Formats: sequence, C-alpha cells, structure tokens
Amino acid sequence: MLSLEAFGQRIRTLRMERNLSQQQLADLIYVSRKTVGNWEAGNRLPDITMVSRLADCLGVEIYELIDKLNESETRACVIAVEESAPALREELRLLRDVLPNAEVSGFRKAEDALRFVKEKPVSAAFLDADTEGAFRLGEELLALRSRTNLIFISASDEHAAEAMRIHASGYLHRPLSREAIRREVHELRRPVRGLV
Repeated sequence: MLSLEAFGQRIRTLRMERNLSQQQLADLIYVSRKTVGNWEAGNRLPDITMVSRLADCLGVEIYELIDKLNESETRACVIAVEESAPALREELRLLRDVLPNAEVSGFRKAEDALRFVKEKPVSAAFLDADTEGAFRLGEELLALRSRTNLIFISASDEHAAEAMRIHASGYLHRPLSREAIRREVHELRRPVRGLV
C-alpha cells in the first residue's frame, strides 16, 4: 500500500524547512495551492513528472520522495460493516481466512466504522447493501479515504446499480464464499499490495 500520509508529511516538512508557503511551492511547480494541500494531506499523489519537479524545488533527490511512497504500512486494513451479529461473525471469519496478511475489523454500526476510518487508512470495506443507509455510508467512507475499495454484499442484484453509481469495487452475493471474496480481492478497482 502506498503511504500517502508519509509522502504528504515529507513534502510538508521539506517545504517548511525551506520557508515556503503552499502557494509559493505551487507557483514554483505550476500547480494550484489546493493541489499542494491535497498532496500534503495524503489525499492525492503527484504524477512522476511532478515528483521530479517537487524534488528539484525542495532540494532533495527524487528517490528521497519516492522512498516515502513505497513505505508500506504494517498490514493492510479491511473492515466489514453488518448489522446482524451472526452474519458479521461469519463474514469476519471468511475475510480472515482469505486475507491472513490483513488487519480485519468488524462493525455493526456505521458511526463506529466511520470513527475507525477517520483514524486509520482502510484498503477495503465490505458493506451490507441490504442495510438502510449502506450507500450513504459508502459515500462517507470515500469522502474520508478516497482510495478505499467498497465491496457491497447482498442477497440479490437489487442494489447493484446503486453500487455502480458510487463506483464500488465489487458486489458479492450471499451466501458468501472464500472463492467469491478471493475473486473480488484480486479484481479490486484500486489494488492493494500485500493484501492477499
């Protein structure tokens, strides 16, 4: 997983060491102040041309910035949100079997999942599409962490169009199986290194 936060913090630190404002750095590399702010906040990544310009303007070698991009977190983080306690237990069991290298956490309440995601980058979120408010939760998760892969779970295709509307990574049918989860993880919209 790319460490966007570490990369953003490195840019901010180097910028401040050179007594540059976000606007001054933006002017030097011909981007908006908002773009620099998004990089520093870990919301976005610059393309390789911009990384080269950043390194030049900040007086470092390009590898010093790229190394921050390649720092991996200790484990990829996956969450499951399901109101039913028995269904959540089964989902967590399957996810932990399929994703032994991931930190897997479960939540029965949307607000608990949101609180968790505010504190920790989440690679994938498995959400019960049949629960009222599931798609609003998906949108809120993406607003907090735009690179989170959303995988909705349902007993039918009833919610598939809504999942597509918010650009979900996948849609699984109940009953869940290891094979179905494995297939979805291998086809994530935003692949995560070390997840499987």
